[in-house]
Amino acid sequence: MKFKLIIILILKVIFIISLNQMVLSFYYLSISEFGYKDLKLVYIVIFIAALILNWAILTKGILKKIIVSFIFFLIILTTALYIAEISGIESDYCIEDGDCKAGRTINTKYGKVFINKENCLQYNWRWNEKRNECKIIY
Repeated sequence: MKFKLIIILILKVIFIISLNQMVLSFYYLSISEFGYKDLKLVYIVIFIAALILNWAILTKGILKKIIVSFIFFLIILTTALYIAEISGIESDYCIEDGDCKAGRTINTKYGKVFINKENCLQYNWRWNEKRNECKIIY
């Protein structure tokens, strides 16, 4: 019985160390990209959430752990989306599936191409007037 408790405690400590390492990595990556001043409130929320999650992991009650973990990961997801929004990162589905909205500049085998109706037709791609996008065909 004591062996089982020791193993559980070791697994909890490993999980907490991994969680804290993830939060610190997120923190340092964000600092190197955006600077501390832009995201001060975000860091405070993440650290408080991580502390609460650490507390929940070490206490008894599986439901409490599940709820706090779910809330923590929602906070992380929301924060990641917020950082992507303020940094101007756009998903690059344009390159992956070929549907590029007008106004984007993409790097192609022809060099950098500004997406508009004229350029789309010039490179023999398909222009969709309704959606105002170009279907890039390689």
